[in-house]
Amino acid sequence: MPSTFFGLYIGESGLSTYQTAINTTANNVANTQTKGYSRQQVAIEAARSLRVNLRYGSVGSGVTASSIEQVRNMYYDLKYWNANAKLGECTTKQDYLAQIENYFTDSDSVDGFTTIFSKMYANLETLNSQASQYSARQTFISSAQSLGVYFNAMSEDLTTLQEELNQVIYTDVDKINSIAIKVSSINKQINIIEQQGTEASELRDERALLVDELSALVPVEVSEDVVSEESGATRYRLDICGHALVDTYEYHQLACIPREEKVNQSDAEGLYDIYWLERNGDNSGVRFEPNTPMMTGELKGLFAVRDGNNGENFQGTVDGFLSGVKSDGKEYQIVRIKSPNIRDISMMSMNDEGTILLGSTRVGYDDFECYYDETTGEYTYYFYLTDDVSTGDMDKLYGKSASVGQSIEYMGIPYYQAQLNGFLRTFASAFNDLELSGLDHYGDEGQILFTGKAIDGGQYAFTDREALDDTTGLIRIMSSEKDTYYKLTASNVEISDALVKNPYLLACRTNSGDGSNASDIENSDLVDSLYALCTEEKIFRNISADSFLQCIISDISVDVQEANIFTTNYTNVVDAIIAQRTSVSGVDEDEEALDLIKYQNAYNLSSKVIQVLSEVYDRLILSTGV
Repeated sequence: MPSTFFGLYIGESGLSTYQTAINTTANNVANTQTKGYSRQQVAIEAARSLRVNLRYGSVGSGVTASSIEQVRNMYYDLKYWNANAKLGECTTKQDYLAQIENYFTDSDSVDGFTTIFSKMYANLETLNSQASQYSARQTFISSAQSLGVYFNAMSEDLTTLQEELNQVIYTDVDKINSIAIKVSSINKQINIIEQQGTEASELRDERALLVDELSALVPVEVSEDVVSEESGATRYRLDICGHALVDTYEYHQLACIPREEKVNQSDAEGLYDIYWLERNGDNSGVRFEPNTPMMTGELKGLFAVRDGNNGENFQGTVDGFLSGVKSDGKEYQIVRIKSPNIRDISMMSMNDEGTILLGSTRVGYDDFECYYDETTGEYTYYFYLTDDVSTGDMDKLYGKSASVGQSIEYMGIPYYQAQLNGFLRTFASAFNDLELSGLDHYGDEGQILFTGKAIDGGQYAFTDREALDDTTGLIRIMSSEKDTYYKLTASNVEISDALVKNPYLLACRTNSGDGSNASDIENSDLVDSLYALCTEEKIFRNISADSFLQCIISDISVDVQEANIFTTNYTNVVDAIIAQRTSVSGVDEDEEALDLIKYQNAYNLSSKVIQVLSEVYDRLILSTGV
């Protein structure tokens, strides 16, 4: 039989439980504007009934607050993390592509390619009627110098942006490492608290907020499993791209390792590759690949813009090995590559030294050459290796694929650098060929106008291109060691010093004789061909030289438009998921106000119960007490 005063205990349980509910509601209201806070609610249950030796068998013992629970739906978290990673990638591409697009702008306030090029061939047209005039020649050469300066500035801007992206990558990796450390620390705190039977709601919110931040950088996968029902401990695992970043109390770190050599010819120095570190901090040799299909997030967007080459890296097939001696007298092992995908010297963007992948074997090289067989129409590359390949491996590698760099299907900075270089090489070689075919003001053979600044401070003569090799009988069209147009880039293009110092050395005619005594028309028959080269002949990507900017703008406009569309779409998706997420875990002030009234009424009724019972017990004790 229950105690006579059992009713007071039941009333007290109501006071205690609803006091807890009111306090929890007050905590929700206080955190209305707290970022990442998840609404909490009290789990109210009927207290365990008591068995008594009476006809009704058992009696209720009141109410109890079994726990204070965090209201959160993991499904919406997963949706948010996935969408947030895609939004991070698109937003990053949008921001940096807008900068690249701005570099190519030709406006009233900024003289771009079209303006500068138009001035150059306008001066060329003037030269057609004033070829004997020193000032006309000097004006044209000056405008040609402006074109070279434009390409220098464009290359410098793109390189600077690539260096900026490289630094942002370093910062993002540092953020990832910092988040990993924090999450592992929070995991330990959560397990300590929850093993004592209390839910660590605020710590779980803090951890989820960190994962939200991480999801903008890389794609995340989260799993949490109960280790033991008795202990309350859980195993929390946070993965990125299938690799564990955090496993409960353990965390792994990433490191940015500068490349020892460039991948693309126009790359900035010291671009980072990312590797996983061992527990002791050593490089594990396991590379973090940001360009895989499963990868999304800001980090992928940064690498896409920094390294994107539109899939135009060098590829071919191993056709054998041989040995040879270079001009420095050093003997080299040489790998012969057949069926190359790049046959045009103007579009070669491979660095003159680096690493070539033969099958699955990666070896270094410090020079390469390309030869053309007029009989068969075949192109063959020869790479001078700095790492020896064993005799046994040679047979295994025969017929295997060969590649330099990585195929990244995105038009990033390397792609636009390659376009600048490709146009320059095509245009400069065609212009220089016409100059070499003509005569200068003195009747002497013409000289090249466009050249490049060599590493030693001199200028390239471009005399070793398309030379017949007496040993092989093949035409050498490219060599990183020889003086070919491969050496000409947007960063080093300039005008021949000889022509800058003496404009009369510019070839404007083909007829022989003393140019000083000939008429301007006779002095300028070559100018017509030069003018046609600038405005009529299709020399690059099936367009004329003066349309180069429109060609580049059309390339970048497609990517900018795509980035804008996807950014808008994923922004809408993320906003919709946030609304769904908030509807579950967010604090609604109106709902909390209703809960306060509800719990207040319940508390008041519990108080009324105690008041009534007090009166009953007072009557019982004073009126019927023994």
